[in-house]
Amino acid sequence: MMIGKTLRATLVALLLGGLIPSAFATDLFVDVSQARSTDEYGVLAENAVRNYNNRMAILSRQRLDLEESNVTFSMPTRVILMQNGRALPVRSRSATRGPEANDITLQFESSGTRAFPADYRTQLENTFSAAKSAMNGVFGTPYMGGVVRVLNYDADIPARQAVSGGFYIPNGVNGPEIRFPVYLSATSAGVNFIHTLLLAYMGDRQYAFDAYSEGFVRAATMRVSRVPGAIPNSTASSVEQTLDSLYDNSRGYDWSNYPGLGAPTFIAPNLLTAPLPAGGSTGGIYLLRYKMAGTAWAKVLTQYPGFIPLFNQYYQLNPAIYQTESGLLSLGQGILDILAGSSNATIEGLSFAEWAQRQSILDPSRGAGLKIVPEAFPFDATPASSDFGVFGVILNAFRTDSFGNETLLNGTSYPIYWRSDFSRFFTSAQDDVIPLNGGYGSVVPNFLADEGNNSIYRVAVDLPFQGKNVRLYLPAGAYSTGANPSPNNFYGTLVGFDANPSGLQIRLTYSGGSVVFPVIGRAFGGTITNPNFALEQQVTLEVRNSTNQQVLQTTLINKGRGDLAVDLRSAGSFSTYSANLLARMQGFSTPIEPYRTDPSTVTGIAPSALLFARWNPFNGRYILFPDEGESRQGLGYFMRPGANTSVSIRGRTSEATPMAVSLLPGWNLISVPGSTAVSPTDLLVTTTTQAISTWTQSINVTVGSTVFGFSPDPVNPDLGTLVPVTSLVPGQAYFMRALSNEGAVVIFGSSTRGRGIAGGQFRTESVAPTRNPWNRWFPAVTPWRNRLEFGSDRGHYSVIEIGQNSGASVGADAQDEPLPSGPGGFQSAIMNGSPLYRDIRPLQRMTPYTVKLVGLIPGQRYSVRSTALVGSTTFSINWSSGATNLVPGGTFWFTAPATEMTMSWLNR
Repeated sequence: MMIGKTLRATLVALLLGGLIPSAFATDLFVDVSQARSTDEYGVLAENAVRNYNNRMAILSRQRLDLEESNVTFSMPTRVILMQNGRALPVRSRSATRGPEANDITLQFESSGTRAFPADYRTQLENTFSAAKSAMNGVFGTPYMGGVVRVLNYDADIPARQAVSGGFYIPNGVNGPEIRFPVYLSATSAGVNFIHTLLLAYMGDRQYAFDAYSEGFVRAATMRVSRVPGAIPNSTASSVEQTLDSLYDNSRGYDWSNYPGLGAPTFIAPNLLTAPLPAGGSTGGIYLLRYKMAGTAWAKVLTQYPGFIPLFNQYYQLNPAIYQTESGLLSLGQGILDILAGSSNATIEGLSFAEWAQRQSILDPSRGAGLKIVPEAFPFDATPASSDFGVFGVILNAFRTDSFGNETLLNGTSYPIYWRSDFSRFFTSAQDDVIPLNGGYGSVVPNFLADEGNNSIYRVAVDLPFQGKNVRLYLPAGAYSTGANPSPNNFYGTLVGFDANPSGLQIRLTYSGGSVVFPVIGRAFGGTITNPNFALEQQVTLEVRNSTNQQVLQTTLINKGRGDLAVDLRSAGSFSTYSANLLARMQGFSTPIEPYRTDPSTVTGIAPSALLFARWNPFNGRYILFPDEGESRQGLGYFMRPGANTSVSIRGRTSEATPMAVSLLPGWNLISVPGSTAVSPTDLLVTTTTQAISTWTQSINVTVGSTVFGFSPDPVNPDLGTLVPVTSLVPGQAYFMRALSNEGAVVIFGSSTRGRGIAGGQFRTESVAPTRNPWNRWFPAVTPWRNRLEFGSDRGHYSVIEIGQNSGASVGADAQDEPLPSGPGGFQSAIMNGSPLYRDIRPLQRMTPYTVKLVGLIPGQRYSVRSTALVGSTTFSINWSSGATNLVPGGTFWFTAPATEMTMSWLNR
């Protein structure tokens, strides 16, 4: 890749620029058009920042309370002054501008309300002096050199244990300025001042996405703050406490690295202005986003300390060509190659594009729709207690619209806990339900010792919510237990290796040597006593056969400060799904979880040309792209490419591990979350806190008896027919019905665990005839059921079932099966209140069944074939232009008079 040859040639053009570029993600835009004087500009900016910090504190309060954090909450940010819809010009006090060596000079007020107390001013000056060299090395020299005024401002906000953070204004009336509060803690002041200074270093060359702008600044803030002496009058432990609370998520990174986390802007625009939920009981996804972004780039700095300065330098040359993810990924690979001194350099053993796409926080797409994002962290056990695996488990739930606004959701999730052999178990009653209020819910389960043997084991935690599911893997007993309360500093789980992974071990190689840990119940854990292990460094994890020491897999990890917690997936869990999509309506799904879930990215079809939809059982209609903005594993969709399209999708799954799909009450469009076709009879079902049942046991209790697939129309590429299926194929979409008011969870890939097979749901035993004087002429009716198949010589096909049985009712009951709402096309249905696929009535001769056909081609000949499934009966059939009788196994033809027609079928 050719980078850097035009560096100096571009500087002249950059030096001439003085206006803020187009809107960037991290900025707060403050309209000063109505200000009566320029003196009010700063006041308006302060009010906006206080509002922003107050809202961020409220939105993060419950998350911080769960960890009992006592660190002062504040969020430094950048403010752009706007007038009549345009940014005010930058009035820099220096001619130096661009990615050359620049410097900034801090100018403090010596008196007045904007002056700091003398000792506090000295603290800030000393922090800048002590940290400056590290900031230049970690972040690069300032893009806009010259004088930056530093002003005191009242940062009090209503949120408890929080103050408004410092902020940087690049286009202040009197030049760039920092407005900064007075913190009681020297550590809080130092960390936040370094953060705010780095915003000033970036100047007016922000990135288009928060993941880069805030991520770079936060990663650099962590690295600089940890330099000994960079923050005067502070201790290393107090610095770590502040960073752990507000910046660093190294320990929990794998447990939150899930789709839905990323966004172009980390805090939705509506949450800056709209009323927050009553009581302020709101979630912590926004703080999690900021922490995950900083942690992701901190992983890069561990391997390439010069990455951010060089990336900033090239970006600042021509920001316009790096406004898309593809442009940024290309730049990132070029930077790695320069730093490594060779082409095809890697980060954690991966190309930059592959690595970045595996980091969900770096996904810049908006992706409208329901988002659920987990978070987890271990608790220290109480000594001599029954504590074995105590984890805080958090679920964040919100709905994003196509404009980026986010609605914080209320509801209930019923977590499902699985042992390593994938048998379900329960903890205490309060931990079997997660109430969500304002987008946030949490539980703190204690995963008890596995059947009393005190061995560590992997717990799979499914968190279903409103038709989507997210899974965590946690190592019970591997961190801290009542018997051994001293916490380990290395722990994790294995996913996707041998189905019975006895005899495996983990060999950890770090700067201080190598240590081996046994794998027990697909989990591992222990303590590395060498203090060097706590430092940032690249480590190597080898999964080995403990008998012959064969290396099964090698994984490179850029470890953060402190513990190392790992969700270690097999190589086969990261794969590519390829498919050829024809230019017609079709069911579509991805058997893996795409790294980038935006349907346009997944399919490679331009957003303006993408016809993509999913059935929403909440409101009984299809939601179209972009309002349905995610393609997720286990979910099904309908799509209509404008031309034949080949897709190649990179993503992640849990290889060789049962997977769960969440259902809402009613019809759900789902898919196979794996690479192998399955029969519905191989599925397991559960709901809320109920035990696992087989599919047969669950029929007409928890789930409907029939699963429907989509058959494309043989004539019209925009249409198709819903048909019952007995095999579910990866890559397709299927309608499955949940009968329980709480919905259901269906488990794929675990057909042998359940409570046994029950009898079929349709009773076919003989029924004693009713004695009455008419029997000699009209024998009593016995149960019967017929399949009616409609077709044409052009390939159309649709099927329904009608019948009679003891215990059935005239209206809808458990023996009937509704027909889901398809995307349109040739379809047969029995009309009995609503369209039915199966209509079972009470035992009675000459019962009329109304059969409706839609999607017909006028003048086209169609056939009907009757096949007896239970018993036997003959039909009399009438329609507008004809009548006939039909015996079991018989067929008749008719000509469609219009696009729709109705038939009356009577059993004789």
